[in-house]
Amino acid sequence: MARDQHSPASAHPDPPGTPALADGIYGPNTQNATIAFQRSHGLTADGIIGPNTWNKLTRTVGQGANGAAVKAAQAQLAGYGNRIAVDGAFGPATRNAAMAFQRSHGLAADGIIGPKTWNKLVNGTKTSTPTTPAPTTPAPANGKLTQRQALAQLAAAGIKAPVGRTSLAGVRARTIQGVIALKKASGGCTIVITGGTESGHSTRGNHSHANGYKLDLRTRDEGGCVTNWIKTTQRKGAPRGTDARWHGTLAGISAEYVYEVPRSGGVHWDITFI
Repeated sequence: MARDQHSPASAHPDPPGTPALADGIYGPNTQNATIAFQRSHGLTADGIIGPNTWNKLTRTVGQGANGAAVKAAQAQLAGYGNRIAVDGAFGPATRNAAMAFQRSHGLAADGIIGPKTWNKLVNGTKTSTPTTPAPTTPAPANGKLTQRQALAQLAAAGIKAPVGRTSLAGVRARTIQGVIALKKASGGCTIVITGGTESGHSTRGNHSHANGYKLDLRTRDEGGCVTNWIKTTQRKGAPRGTDARWHGTLAGISAEYVYEVPRSGGVHWDITFI
């Protein structure tokens, strides 16, 4: 059988009968599950999800369906700008979003997500009107979000809610779009937000936490992936005081990454999105 040629998608249903979690990240667990699935179905066991594997792998889902496959489909539809809940329950809103997507991609608009629709969801060009600017379009500079709006955008991008007492109330839309772009640029690294607009940060300067320009991210454990990406791909700059600093651009948004080492402890990335 011919070897599949496509690279793994960023979000897809896990292979049936495997313990991999549907978290939207193609990591070692998902790769191992894919290889096991391919072997059990007589496919080339290369861990790559291409057309041959997709035909065996994808689960057709429609209105009334529930589970991980539905949640994966919703996450993909949300990525095309559809305002739907990523909850694993295929209701009327998901069906309407699926039909709109199918129409815009030349598919039969039946609201059922089968192999052809899955393929377009993962590999298609975004043609529907997004709720946030496309990755190549600079985000609005001054618009601010409520806590609920910020969390909804993060969830749609596969970023968990911030930890602890972290608040995102009043964060700039551009800042949220910047951290989402960071996740994409880093290849899907886990993003753990540990600081936002809550009190307790320095208020000096216009580009402060309080004004919605900054987010703190975890540097170690779950944050190790993004730490490695910043240090190996971004431009090293002059330090800020005694803290190392890097610079880069994410989807038209300037990012300043400071590896902040407070005297009181709690090393973290202090990232400013401008």
